[in-house]
Amino acid sequence: MASKFSSPFMAKSPLHGAYTSGADAQVYISNRQEIKDLQNKILSSTMSALEPKDKNPCDDPNTVSYMEGTTRKRCPGK
Repeated sequence: MASKFSSPFMAKSPLHGAYTSGADAQVYISNRQEIKDLQNKILSSTMSALEPKDKNPCDDPNTVSYMEGTTRKRCPGK
């Protein structure tokens, strides 16, 4: 038997009935998309942190020319 205090308190709770279905069974709310989004954000942040800053494509001895935007540029001295 519920106490006099718990009944009115539980009736005002925002979670009252939030995890039950019409059949009084618990329902699992999937968070798969949120976890996938979090993993994608972590991956993109990690990859951007690992990319060298101010990378010069001419530092590679095999590179003769490179694209900068829509312009093809030639490495000096090659």
